[in-house]
Amino acid sequence: MIWIVLDAWFGTTQVTIGSDSVHRRHTILGIGSTRVIPKRSITRLDLHISMQSSGRSGTPYYELRATLAPTRRMHLGSGIRNKRHAEWLVERMRNEIGL
Repeated sequence: MIWIVLDAWFGTTQVTIGSDSVHRRHTILGIGSTRVIPKRSITRLDLHISMQSSGRSGTPYYELRATLAPTRRMHLGSGIRNKRHAEWLVERMRNEIGL
């Protein structure tokens, strides 16, 4: 439970899209790891509601998910409160990746 709270308050995810790969770095209080994903292995980028405050009537928080070939999923960012901003991000990432 403590780890979830630390991730919610202090977790950051940085995504860098290069010419042939996507680098995802996730840290909590500066400690974390980097994952390199070849662009060709990403088949889809989607937007999902990862959590919602106050039940179904509360504020939704969005998550960007990549589907890797064949059916594996990886999150590329979460906790995005503004739906328009999340939609803009996923569309921009799709363009950069070539989906």
